[in-house]
Amino acid sequence: MSSLFLCKMALVVGGLASLCGALPLWGAEPAKTEKPPTPGEMLAFFEDTKGTVLNEWTDLNSDSQAWSKHTKDGYAPVRNEGRVHSGADQYQKIFKKKLPGMSVWCRTAETEAAHRQNDVSLLKKGYILVRLQTFTDAGGTARFQGLWVKVAEPPTDAAG
Repeated sequence: MSSLFLCKMALVVGGLASLCGALPLWGAEPAKTEKPPTPGEMLAFFEDTKGTVLNEWTDLNSDSQAWSKHTKDGYAPVRNEGRVHSGADQYQKIFKKKLPGMSVWCRTAETEAAHRQNDVSLLKKGYILVRLQTFTDAGGTARFQGLWVKVAEPPTDAAG
């Protein structure tokens, strides 16, 4: 599945996200000529707040729109959070210009089952979970916000 297809699907899925508890994926494989960042560079990327762009607390649809805009402009989320404020679910992301060759995946407002399934799937593709935030939404359901970064090619026995 191409990254372009995933981006197009993100716009469709974003509108349905509040119904099914999922926000679109984002991740683009690095160009073959780009050298992927080292693990140390990736860790520093998520810890260093220099050059970040803060998206204010919004509803899920507006959060999805901000995600689409910033990722299209070459940014990656470094924080992905949710909360209940005044009885309404709200979401916020912090973005930063991504490192050359870096591939980041982001999921928002997932149920626990969906989060576990995505975590296993992404691990098989060489991604590791670098940030996880949970909160209980206005309806009483635990919601998971995760960020994964690709650190290696998947092990040969993990394919599939």
